[in-house]
Amino acid sequence: MPRTVSTRVVLQRNWEKGKEPTELERIFVSIASYRDTECQWTVRDLFLKAARPERIAVGICWQVVPEEDKDCFEIISPRPQQTRAVTFHVSQSEGVGWARAQAHRLWRGEEYLLNIDSHMRFVEGWDELLLEQLKSCPAPKPLLTTYPLGYVPPDKLDKPALTLLKAGSFNKEGVLLNKSRSFAIEDGPEHPMPTMLYAAGFAFSSSKVLEEVPYDPLIYFQGEEISMAARLWTHGWDLFAPNKLVLFHAYTKTTERKKAWHDNKDWPKLNNLAYARVAHLIGSAVTTKEDVLKDIDRFGLGQARSLEDYQKASGIDFRNRTVSPLAEEGKFPLAPFDPGRLLMRGTFEKIWKDNADQNIETRSGPGSTLKQTRDLRKALKDLLHRLGVRSLVDAGCGDANWMWDAAKPLDLYIGIDLLEEQLNGARRIHAHRSNMLFKAGDITRDPLPRADMVLCRDVLTHLPDADILKALKLFRESGSGYLAATHFPKAVPQDGPLGVGRPVNLEASPFNLPPPLEFLAELPENKTLSIWRLGD
Repeated sequence: MPRTVSTRVVLQRNWEKGKEPTELERIFVSIASYRDTECQWTVRDLFLKAARPERIAVGICWQVVPEEDKDCFEIISPRPQQTRAVTFHVSQSEGVGWARAQAHRLWRGEEYLLNIDSHMRFVEGWDELLLEQLKSCPAPKPLLTTYPLGYVPPDKLDKPALTLLKAGSFNKEGVLLNKSRSFAIEDGPEHPMPTMLYAAGFAFSSSKVLEEVPYDPLIYFQGEEISMAARLWTHGWDLFAPNKLVLFHAYTKTTERKKAWHDNKDWPKLNNLAYARVAHLIGSAVTTKEDVLKDIDRFGLGQARSLEDYQKASGIDFRNRTVSPLAEEGKFPLAPFDPGRLLMRGTFEKIWKDNADQNIETRSGPGSTLKQTRDLRKALKDLLHRLGVRSLVDAGCGDANWMWDAAKPLDLYIGIDLLEEQLNGARRIHAHRSNMLFKAGDITRDPLPRADMVLCRDVLTHLPDADILKALKLFRESGSGYLAATHFPKAVPQDGPLGVGRPVNLEASPFNLPPPLEFLAELPENKTLSIWRLGD
């Protein structure tokens, strides 16, 4: 096919004011190329379209038959000093995972990594667009990834749109395959969209990912994407789809040359080994074969989050090989990695599952039994009526074992707690009560809905001081009218560990709340449910 070679001139750009080239945030572009004549054009395009090409370094793993593939090297890189390569005969190639790992070995400390395929086109200023979007992701370790729009060589680009990964189906070997959907740019969000899937041909992140989640060289072709998605997420990385168009991918044949599965007669064996490896990793199958499990610890799951939690959040069930409707639509929750959140949930999940107080009526503890709250429920209903409270947020509601009675006169009761399993039980028990709703959340991290009153009984007393301060701040920011919280006015201030109950004096330092408007006395002595105006 004849080429129309761009006549664009590469200009020497002036350095940003006050910024030397060595201070630029550098991007390493990793490319695995198999006998692909488009790769040279991809390299040319990425340098020509970069806003700051001096920040770019390219690393290519070439897999070629030298005497047959000379046309892969007809176009010289616009910046040869910034282009690195390692070349292998196709007989040495061991598949896509191996090739990407080889390309990663050409990294020289650049701050960011862009993994792409060898047949891509870029928009103007793609480097700045990627950095801008990555930095806008609300996560400590974000990664941008999606299936790009298509193009037909040399430069026939698809109509501009945004794309989002969605879960496809499991193949017979137990490996989940991705799909994608597109939508108009004007319908796109203000920030990158959360996803829990990974596209191998477009992934941009901090280059720290190379050390934390190294590419598995034993994955021959399919399987790398769900493997990387699960590994990244369990290592604490959060995945996002770009909200701005950045690049294009050639999905049509770019050459009539043979592919890896044509050149390598052992490819069925290698591919099946990779399938078994990925299926074992995600739990859709189990194997004990040594060749399948070679170096699996180095290229395995992380410890930051569990595979079980990945499945709960994504709606993908590996063992049963099923996909939820939301996952099929590419709709995934925004749940960035937060070690403190995980510790909080894990602590109270253990207390709840172990039924630490061995209470036969409620796992929310002895203070939540109907007998213990008999007088309190009557007094609280009187108080709510007197203050004109019609809506209430119960911050740390547990199973609402006693609050269903106190909530009867309310127009709206919203119970918030950490544990989805516990809340599901409350939803079933109280489904017939039209004024009672339940929502999962961490009262020390998540914004609360606005209500006439925030109730927080027997919850702050199980938190360290720092977390109590966070919760009090969120209570105020909710815009709610009153706070009713457990308060021990005579307690000596003393910090405590997470999950261990203690008397907390909210008038003392570091909380320094004013004297309460009033209080409801509880047992034991000195325990109160005290009332404050949140605006005070």
